Amino acid sequence: MEEQRVKAGAGPIPSAHLGFVDATKGLGILAVIWGHMDYLWSTSSVWFSSFKLAVFFVVVGLLKARRYEARGQEESCGTVWGKRLYSLVIPYGVYSLLAILAHLAFAAVRHQGMLEALRGDIFLTITLRGIATLWFLPTLLLAELLFAAIRPESRSRAVKLLLCILMPVLLSPKLDFNSFRLGRFGLVFYVNGVLGSVALLELLRYLEGRMSLRPLIWCGKNSMFLMATHLPWYIAPVLVAVGKRFYTAAAPDVKYFLVMLAEFAALMAIEFVMVRCKEKVKAAMTGRWGKERPICKAVKYL
Repeated sequence: MEEQRVKAGAGPIPSAHLGFVDATKGLGILAVIWGHMDYLWSTSSVWFSSFKLAVFFVVVGLLKARRYEARGQEESCGTVWGKRLYSLVIPYGVYSLLAILAHLAFAAVRHQGMLEALRGDIFLTITLRGIATLWFLPTLLLAELLFAAIRPESRSRAVKLLLCILMPVLLSPKLDFNSFRLGRFGLVFYVNGVLGSVALLELLRYLEGRMSLRPLIWCGKNSMFLMATHLPWYIAPVLVAVGKRFYTAAAPDVKYFLVMLAEFAALMAIEFVMVRCKEKVKAAMTGRWGKERPICKAVKYL
């Protein structure tokens, strides 16, 4: 636990996962899943939406900024692309393929048009809009490329950064932070996202030495897998549909949240089993072919 902690002003960030950082990402992905199961969009989901997606971008940005400051590392766009090829680009392709197969299977069971579903999924994948939650992976990659592009010291860096922040507002004043509609005061959503993310980091950094954050850390380390499976593989929608057979609420009440908690627990149990199976497959592949084989590098970050 102590090895994972980072003190203010300490040297370079260690290569190991940071406990409170992973816990922050874990809380973020749990909030994302919660929102996708909260079909009445209760007040809890509205509050979570102010930071649940922003936290991933803020965490990556803070870690990169600290690394630049501590080690003097400067990354070009080409360097970022090379590093993220295996950790974002290939996973996006693999998870998109698996999501397409899941969608086709779901369409076949429900006797829906499989060809139409296939065309729609291919279009979403190629245009980087992503199937369901898979938009997140290319968006994170583009954010990192943008960060690298404006990183070099120059007088115009502040102007570039300001334009990057304001561009979505200028292009589409009806965006929101959760569903890409920022409303009439779009900049407020950016501020909320950054402040909420930093607050979570500081809170979990404080709690790390006082209580166990292992469940949140596990979710954080597996946040990409959770993001790429709970909705694209129809796990959350199916569990919500099952819950509605027992109780369909017109407004959020105690029974509604109890049913949703049961659905949420079932989903996390399913995800836990799938992660364990995934890790066993990865270990078997690495043991057979070695870590340096391209296929083993490709599955390392899945």
